Formats: sequence, C-alpha cells, structure tokens
Amino acid sequence: MKRRTIISLLLVLAMLTGLFPTAALAAGSGTIYEGESLTVTTTGTWDIAGSRTTGDAECSAGAFYFLQASNYGMDPEGIENNSAAFSLGDVAAGTYQVYAHTKDNADRGIYRLSANGTDLGTLDMYQAKEDYVGEYGSYVEHDLGTLTHEGGELTITAALTGQNENATGKYGMVVDYFRLAKEGGEVDPPEPEDPGTIHMSFDKESFTGEGITMSDGWVESGLSGSTADIGSVYCGTVGEYVRFQPAEMEAGWYEVFFWNIANGQSTMKMTASITANGGEETVKPAAVTADSWTSLGAFYFAGTGDESLTLTITTPGSHSRVADVKFVKTEDPGYETVIWNNEDGLFSASGTWTDTDALGQDGTAVKRTEDAAAMATWADYPPKTGNFGLYYWNPAAQDGETRAPLRFSVSSQDGNWRFSLDPNENQGGWVKLGTVAATDGTALSITMSLTGDGTAYADAIKIVETNASPDDVYTPGAGGNTDPAVIVNQLGYDIGRSKRATAANIAGGTPFQVINAETKEVAYTGTVEAAYGGEGDSAVTGGIIDFTDLEPDETTSYYITCAGADSYVFEIGKNLMYQSTV
Repeated sequence: MKRRTIISLLLVLAMLTGLFPTAALAAGSGTIYEGESLTVTTTGTWDIAGSRTTGDAECSAGAFYFLQASNYGMDPEGIENNSAAFSLGDVAAGTYQVYAHTKDNADRGIYRLSANGTDLGTLDMYQAKEDYVGEYGSYVEHDLGTLTHEGGELTITAALTGQNENATGKYGMVVDYFRLAKEGGEVDPPEPEDPGTIHMSFDKESFTGEGITMSDGWVESGLSGSTADIGSVYCGTVGEYVRFQPAEMEAGWYEVFFWNIANGQSTMKMTASITANGGEETVKPAAVTADSWTSLGAFYFAGTGDESLTLTITTPGSHSRVADVKFVKTEDPGYETVIWNNEDGLFSASGTWTDTDALGQDGTAVKRTEDAAAMATWADYPPKTGNFGLYYWNPAAQDGETRAPLRFSVSSQDGNWRFSLDPNENQGGWVKLGTVAATDGTALSITMSLTGDGTAYADAIKIVETNASPDDVYTPGAGGNTDPAVIVNQLGYDIGRSKRATAANIAGGTPFQVINAETKEVAYTGTVEAAYGGEGDSAVTGGIIDFTDLEPDETTSYYITCAGADSYVFEIGKNLMYQSTV
C-alpha cells in the first residue's frame, strides 16, 4: 500500500496569538492513502470497479480507483446494494480530520461514507459541465468531518444511495485518495529565511506573485508549494513556461532552488533556464519521490534587473507543477576557467591560414582564412571532470568583411556535440557555443570548420566549469537528423582488408579526405560512392566512403572529413579487429 506523508508547517505566531487553535492543521497535512493502492471490497453490481491510470494533472500519483454503476446495466431500484469498502490498513489511535479527494463531474452519484461503522455523512460528487476545471471534470478534496479512531484496521465504506437530479445516470465515483490529518500532532515552526534569500511564490488565493509571469496554458492547482499558504499551477503542454524575475537582486553568487512537487512523477518534464550575467544556462533537474527543494546549482547574478529563472515544459506527458523558487546568496564556488589560445601547443590547423595582428582576446595575433576547406582544432585535457560551457572568441568586425558561418564539432569521452555559429553577430567578445561534459585525464577536442563563404578567424576557446546540464549529444545519422555525418568503425580497420565508412546525408561524388590525426596531413583522398548509383543532385544520400587503398606501415590514427563533417578518430593497423574481439 502506498502512503505519502506530507508535513506542512504551521505559523507559530498565529498559534500563539490565537488566530487558530494549536490543534488546527495546515491544508494538505497528514497522511495520504492512494485509492488505487488500497484493498477494495465491493458488493452489488458494478459496470466498472478497479484502478485506472490517468494523465490528469491534479490526480495524485497519476492513478485512482474508479466505480461506475450505470442504470443501463442494472436496476436503478437496487442501488442500495452497491458499496465499496476501502481498507486503509493499520492506523494509529487518535482523532483525525478525514478528507476524500475525488474527481467530480456530471456522471457521478451520491454516496454515504462511514469509517468502521461511524457515519461520515453524504457525498454528492455531481458537477455541471460548465463548472469543470479540467476537460472531464474537477478534482475536489471533500471534508468528511472528524473521526476518533481507537487504533488498528481502518476501513472507509462508500455506499451508493442515488444521484443528483441533473446527473447522467452512471452513478460514478472516482477516489484519488483519502487523507487523514491527525489533530494535536506536533508541528515544527517555520525556519526563518536568511537575509540573503529571495523567495518568490504564488499567492494561494490569486495565483499571482510579484515578478512572476507565465504563458497562457497554466491552470490553478490544488496542491501547495513549500508551505500551505503557497499556491501552485500546472500544465502539460510543451513550450509553456513560468518565469521568476527578482526585482531587487544584489550582484553576487546565488544558489537557485525550486520547490519540486512530486505527485507521483516518474520523470521530470521541465527544463530550467537561468538568465544571469549576460548569458543563459540550462539545467535539467531530476524527478523526485517526495516534495522537496531542488538545487539547480550556483550562478553569478550581476544584479542588472533582467536576470531570471524560467521553468519550461520540454517533454510531453503528464502534467508539471510550479509553485515557488528561492535565490540563496552564497560564496563564490570557485569554478575553474581555462583559455586555449592559438599559440599554445594544443592548437592545430589545416588549410590556408595567415596571421592578423591585435584581434585576439589578449591582444595577440589571430589566424585568418578564406579557405572553405580550412579547419582549426583545439585539443587538450579538461581542467577536471564535469560540465563545461564552451566559448569562442569572435574578433572585432573588420570593414567590408563578411564572416563565414562556422560549425564546431566537439568530442570527449562523454559524447560528441555540434554547434553552429553566425560570427557576423556579437563580434569583439566571447560567444557561447554550448555546454558539454568531459572527464579528467581524457581528451577534449573542439574542431572549427567553415560551412559557407566568407572569412573565418581562429584565436581562442574558453572553457568554464558550470552547474548547467550538457546539451544533447550529436548522434550522426540518427533520429531523422539531416546533417552530413561520417560514420566509421571505431574499433578500427585492418591493414590489407576493406576499409569503408558511411557518408550519411552526403550525395555521391562529394570529395572526402582521410587526415592523419597526429600530423594533420592529408593521407588519402577520394569521392563518395552513391549507394545506388548517380552523382550530385541525382544521387541518393547515405553513400559509401571507400579508402581501402590506404595502407600505413604501422598502426596510425586518422579521421575522415567530408562535406564539413568530421568522423571520430579511428586506427588502421595489423590485426586490430582480432585484438578487439579476443
């Protein structure tokens, strides 16, 4: 049997001043008994009696227990024989406020409820269609009154007694959960918030909050935020967002939290975007099994007034909920930053490049090219294991010059990424390419290539440790991807045997080069063979790169470049396939 205990905090001041008695309980406190997980014993004739799953946002844990006794399937005069007994199991002795969370609509009946024989009153769950909150009804928590229980097994019985005169005649009942809130239970006072904390939340009455904006698809939720007086909203549509923008924020480092409402979610459907210090970082939080504060990491906020946290639904499925967030001032986490310059031994280039003075990030020369086949690579070990933001130094604008569009192919032990950049924008500074993951002691390489006509510059790459999540990895030729890609056998190729690679989304007749990964020299050239004949526009995509004639004297590392795409590095040597499979 599932139980979910929700502990809500009472305001000590209110209790001390007598605004409400010390035994009063905040909304949402107590123990929840999920209807779909209880042992249910039914009597009479039911068309439907069993657990159902649902995507309804307001349904706790995504499931409920459903009863229906349509008058077309039974004698309406015999409804007094229909009942359902829900066993809550062993419940401690005490006095409880009893609640039933149900989905009400025009198909519902009238039921009389009792607990171990103690009458809890009559419940009419009819609701007119024009009053629905959701498409098929509304979730309502009904107060069934007070119950004194001596301890031991507790069973709540719902006996069908009739229906509202406006109901459809299906005599239905949907039990999402029962909630027992014990009176006199000890509660902890709320902890005072640190003066450096900015707490932003929805008012539970108006469902608005200072500095909070949201798209149109969000609906008021019955679930509370981090305290009982904080409201929440819910939605299930991809692209809908809620934005929190603090009005007065001092410059400094802040750890960012949001109140993560579990409600039976198995996966997190939202992505967090933190706009801070002139940039944007993306974090993909994890789902939780109990309501809690979830840290999104520490970020530097310059206090410009346009900084924010945005929670956006990015995955279709069950509904997401947003309640409140916190920005908690913290110490500088000391994130590592390294800059790889074109003067360093970690830099290499192929094609035709010239030096241009004083345009580099440190005032030194940069590499300049108009060679469409030119490439520049920065490769070294990352400063540590973790996630890193990658930034490209985009030199200042030069009169009459058009910059070539650029592609950055990034590779590490943790994955491969591709980023595109239009360098005609944001010139004269660092431009973020994206976020990647890398492992200490293993290579991280960034290769820049031109994807169109114009001038390109190669100066420096900045690598900044971050709490942000890595961008989605690039998988060549997968998932309907239409970008050119070269797919090789990463186990390697044997000398004296066939050597072929796949040219995904590349037309037949396109030139390719096999590059020595160490010397960057061209070791072999050829053209793509169309899979079913034809060349150029008449060829099918997905051709073959054949470099069987490349026969090095010893084991050598290479990569293939074709149509602006680079393959993974691979080896050609003696008996490589045998060594890999023994």
